Amino acid sequence: MTSTLTIRTAKDALDLVPIVLGFDPADSIVMLTFGGTDIFHARVDLPSTADDRIDMARALVDPCVRHKVQHVILAFYSEPNDLLTRVDPAFRVLRKKLQREGVKVIGVLHQTRGVACEYDPFTDEWGEYTEVTASEAATRARVELGIAPLPSKDALRETLICSLSEEECEAFTTKVAQWREHLDTVDVDHTQFVMDVIERGNADGPETRARLVACMGIPAVRDVTWASLTRENALARVQFWTSVIQQCPGDTAENVAAVLAFTAWAAGNGALAWLAVDGARAWNPENSLARMVAQMLEQAIAPSTFYDREF
Repeated sequence: MTSTLTIRTAKDALDLVPIVLGFDPADSIVMLTFGGTDIFHARVDLPSTADDRIDMARALVDPCVRHKVQHVILAFYSEPNDLLTRVDPAFRVLRKKLQREGVKVIGVLHQTRGVACEYDPFTDEWGEYTEVTASEAATRARVELGIAPLPSKDALRETLICSLSEEECEAFTTKVAQWREHLDTVDVDHTQFVMDVIERGNADGPETRARLVACMGIPAVRDVTWASLTRENALARVQFWTSVIQQCPGDTAENVAAVLAFTAWAAGNGALAWLAVDGARAWNPENSLARMVAQMLEQAIAPSTFYDREF
């Protein structure tokens, strides 16, 4: 289903942010891009030091240059007393670098505790705060798209936490180890097994789940799971791998997290992709798939490059 949100003013963009991120941002800078070869959005933490501001500007502007972005809207999220101490300095560093690269800033906002103000480029001042309310179009889009933004990034991170009890974790870890030890001796098609489980949409039972996780440690099998993604099945696959990772304790989650990272990226959920990358790297900093996803996220590579690839 396609839902359209029309942005007539910069403040209309505030409706879009929780929808594209999947959560309500805090202590953040969100950049929405327009024009260019690919449209993308990006979120970074709001910096507090001069060095961090330089790093922030580079992280946001470099992808704009790469994708020949023409216009951006910037939305800053913080506590009220941060406007002049953190938001304004970060905005000016970022605007300067954007302008140097020929990217026009068409709107700048600061949202805090349910109210927002807009920067006025003619007076070089921040305006008055007004209440932020979701438009009817935004509310309708959330319903049509089945999106219920979470209250924070931490809430999104919590969706990836293992929900098993200590006893269940120990038993599951043992099962995964047993499957890993005997995979080479099992005369079956591991790829077919994994794809059958994915197509069913659930990995019911600890035995099936343990075997699935063990199979994900085989690079050729793991690669098929993400190579088989399509625009039509990406969201369902995100739900599937999220449900699996919620029942994967400790390092058993490494490869599941890496596949979830790629799948979330392909589904357009960059925030979830980053969290999954962090999860995979926590157990293995050298995980090749997590490293590849991180590079794609840093370069703001659009999922369309994957879907439209030629074989």
